[in-house]
Amino acid sequence: MTIAIGIGEHRIGGPEERTWVMHGLGSCIGLVIADPLTHISGAAHILLPTRVAGGPDVPARYADEAVPFLVEGMARLGARRRGLVAVMAGGARMFELGHLVDVGTRNAHAVRRALDRAGISLVAEDVGGRRGRTLWWEPWAGTAYISQVGGERRELTPREHRFIRAGLRS
Repeated sequence: MTIAIGIGEHRIGGPEERTWVMHGLGSCIGLVIADPLTHISGAAHILLPTRVAGGPDVPARYADEAVPFLVEGMARLGARRRGLVAVMAGGARMFELGHLVDVGTRNAHAVRRALDRAGISLVAEDVGGRRGRTLWWEPWAGTAYISQVGGERRELTPREHRFIRAGLRS
């Protein structure tokens, strides 16, 4: 059984958690941040790069707020603030907007900036293009899987960043 994380939603937990899934990642970004030592993870289904004036107070909805929000929640469960790693997927150009920079590209850039500010290594990504995606996260293994619409499910996490292997190195 999987736990779905919808637009603007988040999840934080440890290795006892079941698989998390973020469906319908068009211009949205599915972000997972993980601590390979404690196996505590956080995920957000990000809609926009930043909150617009009067936007709802839902930190997981915005790239610039989601990263520190997840890190804080993970730290409360015992995650370290250093040594965190991240994977992300989505950021597709779903609609033709003429000369304007598309939301998917802006979302991906905003997530990268937020991760960089927090000192978190982005170890894998599958972003851009024109197809929606689904991102799965296995909190007990530190493994992410991705599929694009019409494509096969494949592993996204590099082998050296899986928890099982990272735990052996720690």
